[in-house]
Amino acid sequence: MGMSSTDIRSDTMHQKVGSASEIQQWVGARRISAVVSRKGSLNTAQMKVHQCPTCSYSSPSKTNFHNHLRTHTGEKPFRCCFCPFRATQKGSLQTHLRTHTGKKPYACKHCPYRSAQRIHLRNHVSAHHPYVDQEKK
Repeated sequence: MGMSSTDIRSDTMHQKVGSASEIQQWVGARRISAVVSRKGSLNTAQMKVHQCPTCSYSSPSKTNFHNHLRTHTGEKPFRCCFCPFRATQKGSLQTHLRTHTGKKPYACKHCPYRSAQRIHLRNHVSAHHPYVDQEKK
């Protein structure tokens, strides 16, 4: 049985953050933070833990939780307008769309190379300019 968003049994630590007090809840291995204002009101929305009913995944972020649920349901609500590709997250669709548009927003600082994905730029720099960034340190 999973933990509901209101069933938080954990150690609590208070620490002063600027003009507010921050409460940090530890649930399992996850830290959940909430901020208490000067008036003493607690933002409980930040403390909710969303627990997946199918597996052990949990998240304080409702958006991350809903994205995770799609791994179980197979739902892919984001559709490419050029081909049959579908994605579970908007960012994945945006990355895919660059294959059709030819847009390459990631530019190498050391040569004219450009790429459509950040990881391709990282791989390029590692392979072709491995010592350039290290010399500056």
